[in-house]
Amino acid sequence: MLAVGLMACQGSSGPASGALPPASQAVPSTSLLRLPRAGGIPRLYGGGTLSDLGWRGRARFPALQMVVGFDQDQALAYAVDSGGSLQGLDVTTGAIRVLTDGVRGVVLGPEGTLWVVNEEDDVVRIRNRSAQPVDATLPGRPTALYGTGDRQLIAIEGGDTARALLVSGSEPGISADLPSTQTAASPWGDLVAAAAPTGVYLWAPRANTPPRRIRVGGTPTTVRFSASGHRIYVGRADENLAVIDRYAGERIGDIRIPGAAAGLRVAPYGGWLLARPAEGDTIWVVDLATGRFAGALRGPWATDLPTVLGDATLLVREGADVVARDLSGEGFPETGRLKGAASDLFLPMPWVPPGSQPEPAPQRPEPGTPDAATPDTAGIPAAPADAPSIVYLQVSRSQNPAWAQALAGEIRDEGFPALVITPKSGDEAYRVVVGPYPSRESAESAGRRLGRPSFIYHP
Repeated sequence: MLAVGLMACQGSSGPASGALPPASQAVPSTSLLRLPRAGGIPRLYGGGTLSDLGWRGRARFPALQMVVGFDQDQALAYAVDSGGSLQGLDVTTGAIRVLTDGVRGVVLGPEGTLWVVNEEDDVVRIRNRSAQPVDATLPGRPTALYGTGDRQLIAIEGGDTARALLVSGSEPGISADLPSTQTAASPWGDLVAAAAPTGVYLWAPRANTPPRRIRVGGTPTTVRFSASGHRIYVGRADENLAVIDRYAGERIGDIRIPGAAAGLRVAPYGGWLLARPAEGDTIWVVDLATGRFAGALRGPWATDLPTVLGDATLLVREGADVVARDLSGEGFPETGRLKGAASDLFLPMPWVPPGSQPEPAPQRPEPGTPDAATPDTAGIPAAPADAPSIVYLQVSRSQNPAWAQALAGEIRDEGFPALVITPKSGDEAYRVVVGPYPSRESAESAGRRLGRPSFIYHP
């Protein structure tokens, strides 16, 4: 449904010397690709139980330093090896090939374009497995890269202050000065946010206007966009999280967490936010549907993990193992474990081998019911018992009914059949969905046209 970048990093705190800058976004999926960091045969696991799907790559990967992302349209998973070569794995055949060498920075854009910054700071664009140099050389090494929905690249450069540059290769570069390199980009790259002691600064690259400042109080240290791109979450040095409405351009509330957040990570399908303190291996979990702190657990914070798969499965390293936990359950119960896998790299993918169907990730129960919230009968008509299963695309969940209705109206104005599923109780969220569609395939096809983060929803 969506292309992804290096998992769990929509922004940057500035990479250490010799490290690749983080890329833009990640997408949860129905399977999990395991890539041996020391080199070896890739394997595939599925569902919240991390069950082995029996899939194996046909060739061995060399030693790896990072995963990049998965392009569903081409069925290609990308990773960078220890020698700086960009490797592409065709999951339909299991074959591996080198796409380009000398990689110093890389990101996979939301529409499937790979952007590479090489050792000479030149920009290379890879589309349909073909590498093409772009008529652009960056002034310095970027601290962050973001792909955009219109096949362009945003590079962030600098130290205490920063400069953002829009690279297209077909027109003069558009740039803006930012107060810091603590940045994040919206899922489609149409807005960049930067956290600075004086506030949060928003820059719209295509508008070519100076960044505008939003005051949030405290000392902002890190930012992250919601999965839908309409909200911005702000970590502050001495206070709780601040929440900004990007369209209104103002702070709309706070979320109480146990301490100051030095890093944030949003579940790609929405619903959950992960935060970490400046020191230690604590992971704070926030339920975005309710806007409340949900609990804490221990685990290291790396470029690939922790992450949230599907609706409510947290994947985290615990000692030598990788563990799946159900965020909707009391105490986040364990649902799967890969023993001795913590040293490897992991990449979620919306793909499963033909004839294989992993167990689904645990679906989040709604209070008082065994299943997900059902809509009002006026919202979604009941299907006859002998009718084929219908599916929807869920775009967002919100506690604000007015905002949910406004978003649904905006999507309808774009030509898609959007509606709001009303929850059964005040503690549940309003779901903005598109559909119905007669099959998963037709819904996924509509999702690619929709141009918004979404996932399959069965009412």
